[in-house]
Amino acid sequence: MAKKPSQEPRLKPVLKRYISRIGELGKEIKVPKVEYGYIFHYPKGTITQKRQKKFLGRSFQAFKPKSENTIVINHKTEISPEHAKSLASNPKLKAEVYSDIIKVFLIKNVEYVVKRQENAFFLSVQIFLENEGKISMNQFYKAVRNLFSADLYSVIIIQEKCSGKVKGKDVDSPYHI
Repeated sequence: MAKKPSQEPRLKPVLKRYISRIGELGKEIKVPKVEYGYIFHYPKGTITQKRQKKFLGRSFQAFKPKSENTIVINHKTEISPEHAKSLASNPKLKAEVYSDIIKVFLIKNVEYVVKRQENAFFLSVQIFLENEGKISMNQFYKAVRNLFSADLYSVIIIQEKCSGKVKGKDVDSPYHI
C-alpha cells in the first residue's frame, strides 16, 4: 500500500497563517510524534507589566500528529494555589465545581481530562482533514473559539464558586484562576 504524501507543504503555512490572523504566533512545536505545529496565544493582545511583554490571551497548541489526518488544538488550565486551597478545604464545594465545569465541557463539545490531584484540566478539539487535507479559516477559528469559551466559562465558574473564600492579587482577572 502506497504511503500518502505529507500534507505539510500545503497545510503547515496555512495553519501558521490562520494562527497569525486570530492570535499571537509563538514557537514551533518540534517533538517526534508531531509532524508540525505551533504554540500560540488567543485572543490577540499584549500588555506590559514590569517592563515585560505579557500576552492577554490563553496559551494553546495547534499541531498535526504524525500518521493522523487531523489537526489537534490543546489547552491546559491550572487552578491557582488560592483557589485550589479553597476547594481542598471544602470537598462538597470541590465536587460541585468539578461537576459544573465538566458540564460546560460537555455542552461546548470539547474533549477534556480533569486532573483533580494536580488542580488542572486539559481541553482539546480535533479538526479532521478532508478534501485533500484542507481546513477552512472558519473551521479553525470556531474550534479555537469554542475551546477558549469552554476554558473561560470554567474559570468563571471557579471564581464564582470560590467568591469570598479567596484573597489574592489577581483572582479577579478573567484570565487567571
